[in-house]
Amino acid sequence: MKRTLLLSLVVFLTIQAFATKLVEVNVLDKDYIHLYFVDGEATFVDDAKGNCPYDHCEDLDHNDYIPFGSPLNTSNAQNNGTYSITSSDDGNYTSAKQPLNVYRKTKISDMVQRGWINDDYTYDFGYEHHLFLKLPMSMQQGKTYSLTINGNTNSDQTNVSFTYDIFTVRSEAIKVNVVGYTKSTAIKAADVYYWMGDGAARDYSSFEGNKIYLFDVNSKTSVEVGTLIFGTNEATEMIHGHKLLKSKVWHADFTGNYASGKYTLAIEGIGCSDTFEISDEAYREPFGISVKGFFYMRIGQDNLNMIPVPRRPLYIPNSSPSNCKVYLTSMSPYHPQWGSFTSGDAWDQEQDWVQFKLSGNPTNPNAYGGHSDALDWDRHLGHVSIIYDMLLPYILTDGAQSDDDLGIAESGNGIPDLLDEAKNEVDFWLRLRDQNGGYSHGLTNPDGDNALYQAAATGVAAWANAANAAMLAHAYQIAGEQSLKQVYTDSAVAAYAFANALADPQLNKTQNVGYNTMSGVDFKLLAAVFLYNVTGNTDYRKRFEWYY
Repeated sequence: MKRTLLLSLVVFLTIQAFATKLVEVNVLDKDYIHLYFVDGEATFVDDAKGNCPYDHCEDLDHNDYIPFGSPLNTSNAQNNGTYSITSSDDGNYTSAKQPLNVYRKTKISDMVQRGWINDDYTYDFGYEHHLFLKLPMSMQQGKTYSLTINGNTNSDQTNVSFTYDIFTVRSEAIKVNVVGYTKSTAIKAADVYYWMGDGAARDYSSFEGNKIYLFDVNSKTSVEVGTLIFGTNEATEMIHGHKLLKSKVWHADFTGNYASGKYTLAIEGIGCSDTFEISDEAYREPFGISVKGFFYMRIGQDNLNMIPVPRRPLYIPNSSPSNCKVYLTSMSPYHPQWGSFTSGDAWDQEQDWVQFKLSGNPTNPNAYGGHSDALDWDRHLGHVSIIYDMLLPYILTDGAQSDDDLGIAESGNGIPDLLDEAKNEVDFWLRLRDQNGGYSHGLTNPDGDNALYQAAATGVAAWANAANAAMLAHAYQIAGEQSLKQVYTDSAVAAYAFANALADPQLNKTQNVGYNTMSGVDFKLLAAVFLYNVTGNTDYRKRFEWYY
């Protein structure tokens, strides 16, 4: 079926240079016009200059919120008489019509943090507004419509026209995977739903059975691929019982084998989705961005030849800053005084750790590396979840994410960048051994003199190190990197043996890891599984089987 590009958005008149910006005119479906306004925008400059490029502060010279002018007058914008709809080729709109209802959804758009006042931050921010015009008669496929907007809304545009063509006019109700789909993806599908603010959820039950088309953006051709079906009733989507969608969901399945290309999904009577890609390389870009995201969370990465440069200071003892020290302490989350710190996160209360320094003020000159989880520098055992986040997909896909050109410091070394990134975190934890061979529970943030404090060794941390290293060893095994596999197998065996020999191996102690909680037993079993994989030693398998 041949289709031509019919969508045209023509601005006939701008009423004022400084006003809320009408960014888009789209549709929800044949019965609703969707207007999208933005009142202003935030500007952020990330050039490693300014007053404090590597610190937590407000840089008003670099960051600003700029209003476009007068914000949307929401009262006038929700008045039916504000709008007039006509058409030269749809007889229902030969004479001007007004919408039956106007619904609105408004939320914060852009925001800039200002100063710290009265124990709280202040912000400059603006809003974005979504207006939904309920039409008196449905729009017809291929017909062109003109919309007049009263200037009392403060809109920068008062006349726009568009053609209602489901193959080219976008509807935010159609939710596709904008990253794309691989050609081999077993299931290709989209959901259909939308929350209209004070108009509540759009009901698409009358659209069930409508045809679904896959539209080739380049060739302008389409093929029918299915019909819209009901999916599920409104449901809770989170463990705390929240209903985020607030809507029933309809299902548009287009599973099949298609040529590589860029497509939209069009649904009869609704509109089309955002453009997406079908390609065996569809996931490469988001995967690469994810890996680089981990890379730029590194602490201690000294690469000034990269743009942007990794964060500084490096917090490498005796090096960057030159007075940086990491002091060993007797404090850990299982210490009886752990809850006695000043307030908030104990890892941020570095002044309270001083009293727990070990006699003689011993330091760990090797305590560097790892990743931050925010704009701070502490690294505690909860961070090890990122190791599993990175390595589990690699292991489950038998090494499919083997790219070595994603733009991190190690790219091009012949080893998958994902494994290089995981290695950085695994190595950090292995460096936190104390003078007795114990495995530390983490590091605090630095104090004003660039001193950090290393938590005491714990059995849970030893089990975690065994799991970290064993999982990385298995990933290297998949990658065919036998020497590295052996290095981390040895590290995992050593950590496992150390923890197993402790008078109190802390198997029932717990640690928050990501959004979950893991016990010493959990880390031990995870280590046993991967140690069996890399060593073939059935003792590890028996320990796992015995527990269950």
